[in-house]
Amino acid sequence: MKTIKIFLASSEELDYDRMAFGNLVRRLDDMYEKRGIRIKLFEWEDYDSAYNDKRKQDEYNDYVRQSDIFLALFHKKAGQFTIEEFDKASEQFKATASPKVYTYCKDLKPGEEESQELKEFKERLFNEMGHYWCRYDNRESLQFQFVMQLQLVESNRMDDVKVEDGVVTINGLPVAKMENLKFAAANEDYLRMSEELTSLPEEIEMYRMMAEAHQDQPKYFDQLKKKLDKFNQLKKDLQEFQENLFKTAKRIIQLQGDHITERMRRAMDAFNEGKAHEANIILDEAEEDARRNLKDYEQSKEITELRRQAAINSIKELRLKIDTVYSDASIFVDERIKKVEEIYDLVNTIFLSVDSEKDEYYEFLFEYAGGFMVEYGSFQKTNKLLNELLFLHKKLYGNKNLYLVYLVISSFYRENGDFIQAINYLKKSIKNCEENNDEEHPPYYYSLIGYYYNLNGNFDLAIEYCQKALDFYLKEFGDNNEHIAPLYNEFGTVYYNKGDYNNAINYYLKSAELGDSRSQLHLGWMYITGNGVNQDYTKAFVWYLKAAENNNVDSQFELGNMYFNGEGVDVNYEKAFEWYSKAAQKGNTLAMNALARMYQKGVGIDKDEKKAYQLYLDAALQGDKDAMFILGCKFDQGDNKDETKAVEWYMKAAQRGDSYSQFNLGCMYASGRGVDKDDTKAVEWFEKAALQGDERAQRALGVMYGSGRGVQLDVNKAIEWLKKSAEQKYEESFNDLSWYLHILGKYDEALPWAEKAVKAFPQNPGIIDTLATVYQGLGRYNEALEQFELCLMLQREQGATEESIQEIETKTTELKELMKNGGVSEQ
Repeated sequence: MKTIKIFLASSEELDYDRMAFGNLVRRLDDMYEKRGIRIKLFEWEDYDSAYNDKRKQDEYNDYVRQSDIFLALFHKKAGQFTIEEFDKASEQFKATASPKVYTYCKDLKPGEEESQELKEFKERLFNEMGHYWCRYDNRESLQFQFVMQLQLVESNRMDDVKVEDGVVTINGLPVAKMENLKFAAANEDYLRMSEELTSLPEEIEMYRMMAEAHQDQPKYFDQLKKKLDKFNQLKKDLQEFQENLFKTAKRIIQLQGDHITERMRRAMDAFNEGKAHEANIILDEAEEDARRNLKDYEQSKEITELRRQAAINSIKELRLKIDTVYSDASIFVDERIKKVEEIYDLVNTIFLSVDSEKDEYYEFLFEYAGGFMVEYGSFQKTNKLLNELLFLHKKLYGNKNLYLVYLVISSFYRENGDFIQAINYLKKSIKNCEENNDEEHPPYYYSLIGYYYNLNGNFDLAIEYCQKALDFYLKEFGDNNEHIAPLYNEFGTVYYNKGDYNNAINYYLKSAELGDSRSQLHLGWMYITGNGVNQDYTKAFVWYLKAAENNNVDSQFELGNMYFNGEGVDVNYEKAFEWYSKAAQKGNTLAMNALARMYQKGVGIDKDEKKAYQLYLDAALQGDKDAMFILGCKFDQGDNKDETKAVEWYMKAAQRGDSYSQFNLGCMYASGRGVDKDDTKAVEWFEKAALQGDERAQRALGVMYGSGRGVQLDVNKAIEWLKKSAEQKYEESFNDLSWYLHILGKYDEALPWAEKAVKAFPQNPGIIDTLATVYQGLGRYNEALEQFELCLMLQREQGATEESIQEIETKTTELKELMKNGGVSEQ
């Protein structure tokens, strides 16, 4: 088992900090032990600067030389032996690159002064060694920086340290709150965004109540929507901003102990004081100097070490500049990305121009190509840089850890939707791990390949690779370990998609019995729908209940449905309301809509239109297109009719692909309700809905083509769309289809649709008129005459206009004349 040895030197004034640090190390030791790593701490406390026990000192020197990390903590004074130990550690590092040496200086409080010895030590630290010390003002700041440094020593990366919802963690272990780290706590933009986010819920609730009380006044609804949109965007912006601050803090920690320029020190100090914008401005000069240094280097006839070092220093400054750009909230996001790419390109050019350390260039290129460009870069440029990264890795390290580059390339192809190439590079990763006897990573890659094959519909290969992953996990954890449950669930999904329901059930059962709520949900769904199994509501209820009690929000909604519909249990509206409410509280919009319907209709609860409206609104504001459509209908046809608002909600739902809203929006444009009349836009929205199979839209689109409204007149196109609608048994399209077929003289094809139309609408004179006309076209005059006379009778009974009655009378007279003069008998 690997051991990371830490030597901690401090004075007695930092007794509390040293004790807190020791507690942290013990917690980390417990966590790291599971990964085959132990952390051993040796503490040296400089109680007496006059202490001079040579035997003991030699012993401490040995501990220093054997350590992996040397930490020296200072506050107001610098003890003699603490400085001596620092010097020993620094000398050892120069000779062997170990231990990593870090200096911590606790910030002074008002009224405190540092000793002359400490002042002189800090001056020597920077002037002679270019060493930047770690500043901290509380225990969490100390912990935060050390955890980062420990990650660098352990793996040369800080990937395990993350920030989410304002908390920094390492593998789930809380380390510090952002609000206790000065670079965030004193940052005006961070404070402003945090305070605004905290205050918005109260404002949202106020406008929510006003919107409920004044549904006839759209201004309150508008204000509510603006506040909710602002809250969601601000929450997203704050998370992104704290990640950017966190990223810059990581960069500064990486630089601690390295040689830095005076300008970098000023920028780092500014950032640590919460002045990210000021830090970025300080480094503006670095970009200008870098371009000048590069030009001098490239144009110089004599390449001196001084010019080379100036260019290399520019690289350090510019890489810090990249992070300060990210952390500067005064720069718009698009401008930040553009600026960062410019600086990355400049750093890349400098690296390629000067004789720099290849290891350093590789580390930079991995960050640039594998990080920034994969997320933001163009396909062609990113692909070129990744190939350069791959070539450089092979040149420097051969096959060692090549899987890391393959993983980045796989991610690049996955982001661009090319799953086949993503799979190919995952396979390369596995092969490289096997060549290097790395048994830790391949199982995850196998399961990922299986997942990709499943998405691609190649189920046999998906099963093959999931099995490879399963073989490892069974060997590592045994058959009844929760770690295997997600893989069993993936097996179940692959087999289900393949149509092998017996195997799907078996794997879902294995996963479900290990507590996987997704498999419990899948089992419930299979039993309630009868897909792959005999439909069994009782079993469906059992599995939905297990998943719901396991906090699976989808199952909580489905359980509400079962109680509401009496499937597998007796109808129980109270229980339905209870489970719908639990799911709705977790943001499930289907549950919100279900609750809204219960309030709207007064089912199992007192009828309350306001609460129903509010629930639909909540769901709609979370992007639920069904709720948006319902709100559109409410404003289109409800008591508080507002056709402009109806169009707004139909538009939101239509843009999310809701065919009902697309059709209704087409109707609004065709009739000029809530919007200016626009047949072209009406056709556009009818077509979107029609392509999704909406039979009403198919009929409307056919009529638009048949009449030349909003589109060039095309009877054949009209017939094409009307047939699609009629074949879905949409009765309103039968007559239209028959009419346009008759226009083209296709009477035989028109007749069955005309007869179906009359059967569907036997009291409609216009539809009977079409049938009569088709009969006449076929030469079936007696039947035609019978239908014309029936049409006339219905017109008179229904009070039709004289003009329409006269039109049918004329047709009847002309037909009688034709029959008399032509002497044609019925066919």
